[in-house]
Amino acid sequence: MYPNAAIPPFRALQTARILAFSFCICTGLSGSLPALEPKNLPAPVRSTLALLTENSPAAAIEPLKLVGEPLFSIKIPESGHSREWILDRSGFPLSIQTFEPELPHPVLQLLKQELAAGNSLEGLSRSFEAGETVYDLDLRSAKGQHTLAVHASGEILSLEIALSELPGTIQKALLRLSAAGKPEKYFRSEEENNVFFTVGIAATETALWVTFKADGSLLEQEETVPWNALPPPVQRAIQERLSSRERIRVTRKTADRDLTFEVSVFVAGKFEGFSVSSTGTVSELRP
Repeated sequence: MYPNAAIPPFRALQTARILAFSFCICTGLSGSLPALEPKNLPAPVRSTLALLTENSPAAAIEPLKLVGEPLFSIKIPESGHSREWILDRSGFPLSIQTFEPELPHPVLQLLKQELAAGNSLEGLSRSFEAGETVYDLDLRSAKGQHTLAVHASGEILSLEIALSELPGTIQKALLRLSAAGKPEKYFRSEEENNVFFTVGIAATETALWVTFKADGSLLEQEETVPWNALPPPVQRAIQERLSSRERIRVTRKTADRDLTFEVSVFVAGKFEGFSVSSTGTVSELRP
């Protein structure tokens, strides 16, 4: 997953993206866009909706837009409550509302510590990308929002911050990317005593995610790639492994001039992930 030895095996970019998508669920970010009928959804989204609801009506379907990317919020009735799913245009579930009894024990213990410290719980969700499940805790204290992306082991992976909290080195680095789009989301993470900052930039109909080292140097960047924009060797590798192109999310990662395509797929109610090189070589992704 990190072929260049100079790049540490950290998850800053991945977990920042996940935290941003889960932010939709935690804060009810739906804006004033009108609700949708299933017939008006893209075909892959309708297919996932049918899979999740077994053709029973969903409670509500709303369009979203986060860091430039069109998304869909679907609330599905369950016994005693509804569960919100955030889907992308391919029908891939980016974020799933979660409840306390479903949390792994280490995550639940961390949540209890946060609550004991005086924070209140506003939302829980989980996400899958690049071979890993991450739990997102949206909390509030007297100082404001306190949102954490947490590994199943209880390790804190990423924290959303404000633009004003970015170091000057990162703000200067963002000026060099001003032509790419508008920065909208900011995250801080640590790995092996190194601090990283990830920024979500709203491009045209997609999101560009860039991660910087603390000195402002660019570490890596990712963006979602539609099927028809994938190189033919990558398309062939995916087709050989998967029977359908629905519920597949592919992101193009560039790190120190090394190019890979990370594939996340939701099939038979389960998630899996793998990586494909630009020449079509497949590698498994592991947490």
